[in-house]
Amino acid sequence: MKYIYPKESNTNFIIQDSDGFTNLRKEKNSSSQILQKINTGEQVEVLDQNGDWWLVVSKEGKKGYVHKSRIKSE
Repeated sequence: MKYIYPKESNTNFIIQDSDGFTNLRKEKNSSSQILQKINTGEQVEVLDQNGDWWLVVSKEGKKGYVHKSRIKSE
């Protein structure tokens, strides 16, 4: 099942990472469990932009944290 993003939302961003992907993590730190790898260019919905680790939802519907340096606005 694909997650549908509302067109009027300003919470849509894309992943941009020189490694070609970034990790979706369970908690707000780089040693936390990896829930999913998200490829560069993939769209995510940002739910919370508080601090260095943003809460996002992947296109598969998984919720977790990505470092803000890996997220760019569309």
